[in-house]
Amino acid sequence: FFLPAFMTTYLVLILQFVCLSLWIGGTTVLLTIVAPSAFRKTSFEGASEVVAVIMERYIGLLAILQVFFLATLYLQLLLLSDSIGLKLRLALSLSSLATLLTVYLRFTVLPGIDVMRSRLPGSESGDPGSEETHRFRRAQGRSMMLLTANLFLGLCVVIILILPF
Repeated sequence: FFLPAFMTTYLVLILQFVCLSLWIGGTTVLLTIVAPSAFRKTSFEGASEVVAVIMERYIGLLAILQVFFLATLYLQLLLLSDSIGLKLRLALSLSSLATLLTVYLRFTVLPGIDVMRSRLPGSESGDPGSEETHRFRRAQGRSMMLLTANLFLGLCVVIILILPF
């Protein structure tokens, strides 16, 4: 059972659209709604725990989505003519960079933040100006910046795929 070439192309484009929608939409929701709301509504320690759980799960899903998206780009590069090869190669390289950022965030930065969280004083009355608390907040900010860079790369991929060149 084989699909005609035009149906295969449409299927690949639909899968890419779903991957990009979940990548960009999920990251935007996490950065602009979930994290700020959690830190406004609860204490710093409680919010950081909630956001950490959500981020770990989302970043794991995002890594899988990005690898699947890379596979569809490779498939599209193999099936289509050389006239759009440059565009696909550029999208492929930006997506690969974003995937590397995601894997680094998931398997290096987030576990490091969990270790720092376990070293923080247990009570809210702990010293908010301590070096450990400062390092912990910087690490959380770094993780949000990596996620923002990932979002920017996703938007660049969308723009590259939309532009006619």
